[in-house]
Amino acid sequence: MSREKICLLAALIVSFVATGMARAQGGNEQLRTVFLDVSVLSMTTPEVVTDRAVIIQGDAIVAITERANYEQTKGDQVIDGKGGVLIPGLIDAHVHIDHPQDLGMLPLYGVTTAVNMRGLPWHLRARQTIREGRRFSADFITSGDYVDGYPPDMLPMTSVDGVAAARRAVIAQHSAGFDFIKVYSELSREQYLAVCDQARQLGIGVAGHIPDAVSIEDLTACPHANVAHGEQLFKVLGSRQDSEIIAADLEALSQASVTVTGNISLYLENAKQPFDLDQLIDRPEAKLIHPATFQPFRPGINRYARRDEAWAERVTEVAKDVQAISRLAENVDSSMLVAGSDMPVAGAYPGISLLQEIESYAAAGLSPFQALSTATINAARLIHRLDPDFPSIGAIVVGARADLVLLESNPLADLQVLRSPQGVMLRGAWYDKAQLAAISESLIASNADAATRVESLESAVFAGNLEAARQLFTFYRQHSPEEILFAQYPYFFFGFSLLYGDEGLTDDPEQAQKAVLLYDMYQQTYPEFHSAHHVYGLALEAAGDKPGALAAQKKAVSIHADYPPALKAIARLTAE
Repeated sequence: MSREKICLLAALIVSFVATGMARAQGGNEQLRTVFLDVSVLSMTTPEVVTDRAVIIQGDAIVAITERANYEQTKGDQVIDGKGGVLIPGLIDAHVHIDHPQDLGMLPLYGVTTAVNMRGLPWHLRARQTIREGRRFSADFITSGDYVDGYPPDMLPMTSVDGVAAARRAVIAQHSAGFDFIKVYSELSREQYLAVCDQARQLGIGVAGHIPDAVSIEDLTACPHANVAHGEQLFKVLGSRQDSEIIAADLEALSQASVTVTGNISLYLENAKQPFDLDQLIDRPEAKLIHPATFQPFRPGINRYARRDEAWAERVTEVAKDVQAISRLAENVDSSMLVAGSDMPVAGAYPGISLLQEIESYAAAGLSPFQALSTATINAARLIHRLDPDFPSIGAIVVGARADLVLLESNPLADLQVLRSPQGVMLRGAWYDKAQLAAISESLIASNADAATRVESLESAVFAGNLEAARQLFTFYRQHSPEEILFAQYPYFFFGFSLLYGDEGLTDDPEQAQKAVLLYDMYQQTYPEFHSAHHVYGLALEAAGDKPGALAAQKKAVSIHADYPPALKAIARLTAE
């Protein structure tokens, strides 16, 4: 595609967004958008009500009436629904927004709201920009960085050593403006209880993993608003097979308003990748993903593709067990199941993966209405628990925010219709099918251009030619200073092969210098990661630059004051 066409498509998107902003936020507040000739699936009941007029003013639904009762006023923007079905915008209750473009992909599939399960300061800035109306994007709430014990379950994340540090992590994230606390697996029981108590005092919610040391009584007393993966429940359920014991435990969770995100589709997709990665990479949705986000999906980098048959069988069994738990949970409490994709983990593309998860709930035995509820009214209840001030979403009712999806036919008859929205309304701004197609085409074109930069840098890095990689990185950043040229994790972990030898930090000057070059690029790209500055400091230390190493570790501590590895490095460097 020519650069001229790319520019034209970009201009179209700006025009669409500006038009939506003007209608939804500015100008004459009497202007209305009206859907005519639509049926409405409100999600308050399974009933589809036909021949409706749905009236939007600003960003809110102000009336739902019989079509015959609608009286057009001057300035009304009338949308011909052509007999289609209007549903609430979908909610993905478990995402990881690794790249700003991920947020722009979600509405293309009818996803208008998300729960971000790992947040940094840039997410707070993006959230504000979206709510000011300046971006074609799903809205979202966000936790801060994971809060885990020390040593942590995985790197890089906010690990804390001791109870006091756990409390300080909660206070810091609350003060920064994050919506809830995301807990992780290696917190001690004492730390977990301290996190829950501190969060309760501050009025901020808790969600995420179930720490290994925690009981179901601890979980319900917290109270833990959402278990982020269905398989995490196996840590606290009294049985994995006995339905009566499981149902009793689910009832206890329900009484404490604990919700569960199944992640069934993710497990099933992951199990395919060691043997059939091509089916994931060749999907048309892959072209919409920014090449940096797509990097962990590809052969040679994809961690799931390196697994064996025994691992795939275990993951498939996990999916089956979570499906069985989901059927029981639906019988215990119809609101405790929420849909979340865990995107963009390899196997979960932004947007489409939520539709796959809805379909997976239906395949587990839930009715189509129950399955769709997991991504509408159920997920909305979770959001309102984590952020009570969030606008009303998840149902088509008067007073709710105008996040809507127009479908060709009733999704309760065939959930596949969710895959082809006829249009999406974001906070009162309407985007029809042609506009969504133009946005998609623009993303594909810009991604093709970005892939050259991402893949050339990647080739140099993984070939061990860090000098050439650094030259490419510098050149690209001069032209696009804010561009993200690689994903969060692949370079971070590849650097360990350069940074460490048999006895700890490498004593090979060439390897140390390569690590410096790699982690310098990393900390420039992810300056809000405390761990980025920590590993950069380790590389400088291995290269013999102790003043630079100390400065980098102090930078890490300025972001996360209680980060144990950085504190230990500072003690080591100052003692020497």
